[in-house]
Amino acid sequence: GGMMNFKRIESRDISVSLMQKLVDFCVDYIERSGDSLIMPMQLVNIAQESAFKKAANFQFWLLSDENGACGYALTEFQQGLKGPELFIRQAYIGEGHRNNGVQVLTTNEMEKFARESGCKFLVSGTQRTPFDAYLRWMGRVGFKPRSVDVEKPLLG
Repeated sequence: GGMMNFKRIESRDISVSLMQKLVDFCVDYIERSGDSLIMPMQLVNIAQESAFKKAANFQFWLLSDENGACGYALTEFQQGLKGPELFIRQAYIGEGHRNNGVQVLTTNEMEKFARESGCKFLVSGTQRTPFDAYLRWMGRVGFKPRSVDVEKPLLG
């Protein structure tokens, strides 16, 4: 692939074709991750609000190459136990772009923004198993586990 770009969305990025791509990306994200907390039309709304600076707490990020958008991320400020944090709520990298270079680029940009915004941590999480694959992927760019949740199903 050629030059990759990862930045926060701006009003001039908004187009019908981009919104359509975001819907497709979000459907793929939900199928891959099992995380359907944010549905495609909600994602499009968040992207638009973020582009027009109406979403104070959310930041919508676009990953693109010479052919246009090929991924996105959604981050959110939150208060952590050790200070303010930037939480990566969703991150989607399109087919053919899932490599270490892209992961490093996206992480670095989010980290830079988080630091400039006074955050102490960049954080993320998953409900998707196997967790060790996620820990390896995130571990490559400096993330370390900080807590573990466990559950015991109470079957009738």
